Amino acid sequence: PTSPHLTRSITPGSSLMDNYLSEYFALESSFPGAMDVWCLQLYRGNSFGSALFSTYPSTLPLLITEYGADAWDNANSREWAGSEQEDALVGKTSELRDWRAVTSGGMVFSFQDEWWKCGNDGDATTQDACPMSNFGG
Repeated sequence: PTSPHLTRSITPGSSLMDNYLSEYFALESSFPGAMDVWCLQLYRGNSFGSALFSTYPSTLPLLITEYGADAWDNANSREWAGSEQEDALVGKTSELRDWRAVTSGGMVFSFQDEWWKCGNDGDATTQDACPMSNFGG
């Protein structure tokens, strides 16, 4: 059988997670009492997007267990310039604070490149631009 995830299209400008988030949250009602907290790992460029928090359908705590901003800006196919990477992390951290009625907080996972994921053969002097959807963008 074909996986339903392979036959669905992705909305331009969104991540794979955004397209299935409501389905993940719907699982909560299918397994009452089986969950204690929602944990998400999100890499969304400059912002988590207010819709994530303003439409959060659960009464369970929401914890962003991993977020960051890779040095490669996938949305614009370039390295972040100047303080853009720092600004993205500060902005996301501020969003978590602003939405503390919904989220229990978050953990910055990465403020670095992971060039090794692109297969650059150990050349740490060259920025790879591999299309990894969870990095930046």
